[in-house]
Amino acid sequence: MDSMTRSERASSTEFEELPLCPYARFTINSEKDGSREVKWPGGYRCYMVDTGFESGGSRHFVRPLHRCHNKNAPAGEDSYCHQCGRDGEDEDDLYCFCDECNRIFHRECAESATEIKHPYHPKHRLQLLWNSGRPHKLCYCCRREMGTSFYHCFACDFSVDTICAKRPAPLVIDHPKCHEHPLALFFPRQVSFSCNACALGNDGCSVYLCLQCDFIIHRDCISLPRVIKISRHPHRLSHTYDLPPGALSCGVCHLKMKKDCGGYSCTRDCSTYVAHAKCATRRDVWDGQELEGVPEDADVLRDVEPYEVIGDGIICHFGHRHHHLRLHEESRIYDESKFCQACTLPIHRDGRFYSCVQCDCILHERCANLPRRLQHPLHPHPLTLHADRTELFQCETCVRLCCGFMYACPEQGCDGFSLDTRCAASISEPFRFEGHPHSLYLSDVGKSPCMVCRRRISGLVYGGRTIGMLRCFEKGCLSKCVSLCFQCATLPYRIKYEHDDHLLALRCAEKEEASGLYWCEVCEGKVNPEVRFYTCDECCLTLHVTCVFGRDPYMKPGQTVSVHDRKIDILPNYNRSISRPICNTCGHRCQYRLVFNVHQSQGIFCSFRCLP
Repeated sequence: MDSMTRSERASSTEFEELPLCPYARFTINSEKDGSREVKWPGGYRCYMVDTGFESGGSRHFVRPLHRCHNKNAPAGEDSYCHQCGRDGEDEDDLYCFCDECNRIFHRECAESATEIKHPYHPKHRLQLLWNSGRPHKLCYCCRREMGTSFYHCFACDFSVDTICAKRPAPLVIDHPKCHEHPLALFFPRQVSFSCNACALGNDGCSVYLCLQCDFIIHRDCISLPRVIKISRHPHRLSHTYDLPPGALSCGVCHLKMKKDCGGYSCTRDCSTYVAHAKCATRRDVWDGQELEGVPEDADVLRDVEPYEVIGDGIICHFGHRHHHLRLHEESRIYDESKFCQACTLPIHRDGRFYSCVQCDCILHERCANLPRRLQHPLHPHPLTLHADRTELFQCETCVRLCCGFMYACPEQGCDGFSLDTRCAASISEPFRFEGHPHSLYLSDVGKSPCMVCRRRISGLVYGGRTIGMLRCFEKGCLSKCVSLCFQCATLPYRIKYEHDDHLLALRCAEKEEASGLYWCEVCEGKVNPEVRFYTCDECCLTLHVTCVFGRDPYMKPGQTVSVHDRKIDILPNYNRSISRPICNTCGHRCQYRLVFNVHQSQGIFCSFRCLP
């Protein structure tokens, strides 16, 4: 590649035949009098793009460059197109490089015509648009979110990106695993239909048709996997166009299945377990592996025991290898100075726990038996239990900070998906909550208030899907949107309080049932009976949830943790009833069971919210 100056390239006839840099075209159009600007939902500034050759000033050209990682590419250059944001998908992809902007573009993006006729939309011509931000609109052909430039028909709200505009899908597809006959491209326009594979209608995706069989299918559904394993069911599922008889509901979204359309069903004796095709292949449900032809013994989750039995009631746990742990079976024990190393909660749920014979390490019996590998319904990959941690982490489901044991996904691309032990051990389907008569199931449908804390739940996002709530699907409760957030679902329903001989229960009252005044035994403040609280019916005792566990319930006193390269000591607030320390940030007395001290920082802080 030569090193011509900008003026030399501008006067060279061979470079006059090359396209303008996409950024130069955008600059030329945006600097005009505004006549090219069009309205676009979302508040973005959108322009109809022309060639821009008649405008002087900021024009410059691109030069050809073969493949983004070619040895002639500039050192350190990003290997993706700066117009559509996508990498090359073909070994023969050609790129253009603009040395004025130091950016790489697909050849198709750089050479985009201002107007085109597309075979998927023969009725109208498509106009090239440039948007100041991503329009959050999907391409009709590939179903990906489009970049800053794309083709659009305003009359029909039809859009394709610049890559698909140059590479239209085939008119006929022969895919024997999907259908025995060749499938022809079909333009449904305003025709209403249901895809035979996924039961959904026209969602803007290209559609193929077999007239001989009255068979219609989305292009995306042609390549649906035949056999898969999902996180919500212990057995494999296979895709079928003939679902079992009876009124069936999807095992993922729990909505009704269409009988005349396809879906996934269990390959074993669970004849009633079925799932919509789109639900079963969601990123948070399916690991992306096609299992057709793979032996089923590959699904077995091979695990090792969490501890080795040394003797009668004595074990060696993998998270505390250097000492042995002894089983204690005291009944109704309560000691707020003793905390489980795994879940970080006090030893007051039951009397059986393991304690180290040489140090102060303690594990609830249930926590000591947690499996080292776990297939959880909230994640498509098996999770691994980590015990030797010195850093805080945030649970993906309840969004609470924790310094105890952690379940994490070892797979790359999962962005460090992690769960605390309470969410990992207690969240399952069906979920039983003592405060509700029916079973609850994972759901990502709509927004609704939690029946315990009354906060509106919008769900957590993983892989583009919301996964953060449990919902009742019984007819009467479904109409009322009875839901439970993970923070409330993982709270113990019954606890032992040090100043009461009875167990306290988690309660909340409806508006018509809430009457009279309630006062917290710890902080002496008012208790809202419509929001979750702990109470003893025999002693008329009430406590705020935060007064029982504090603002940071999953922290263990006596530990030093790392947060953004800072060392933080977690200290017990033993004198909170006599001379509570004053928080350096909020200036209030520290009333919760823990206080925090940042190394090389003066003073005490009452919670993580107050840390400097």
